[in-house]
Amino acid sequence: MNEEAWKGPPRPSFLTAMVENAADFFSPRCLILLGATVIGCLIYRGFATPVLVQRTSKSKVTRANGDLRHIADQVLLFGMEQKRLPRNMAELVDRPADVKDWPEGGYLEKLPKDPWGGDYALVVSAQKPQDFDVISLGADNVPGGDEFDADLHLQEDLR
Repeated sequence: MNEEAWKGPPRPSFLTAMVENAADFFSPRCLILLGATVIGCLIYRGFATPVLVQRTSKSKVTRANGDLRHIADQVLLFGMEQKRLPRNMAELVDRPADVKDWPEGGYLEKLPKDPWGGDYALVVSAQKPQDFDVISLGADNVPGGDEFDADLHLQEDLR
């Protein structure tokens, strides 16, 4: 006698069952639910995408403001230690010839880029040499602009 027990007739695979029951699988009710789901996903994507873009833009502005604050702090530190403000951003990275005491690694390791890939600028006032601005040109990388394209400024003075 065969030791294996009889397991009944072979069962159809999932694909075979789906083909045999295609009429039930693609019933009008299922097609309506499938269509509603697809339309719902498209509508959600239409609403969700602008929100995500706005959040990303806000986070870039927040990061740029933090960078501006950090750069301004390093400019102030340079001013207190060197008794003058740096003439440009490069003087925070590379030691100027007239500077005696220079911190290891400089005041900044490298020239930072804003979140949009542009350069930050340091503008020292000609009328008041103790006043300076640290500037990012924003998302459009051109002077002026509105909302997320607006320039970001941080104005400080060395006193």
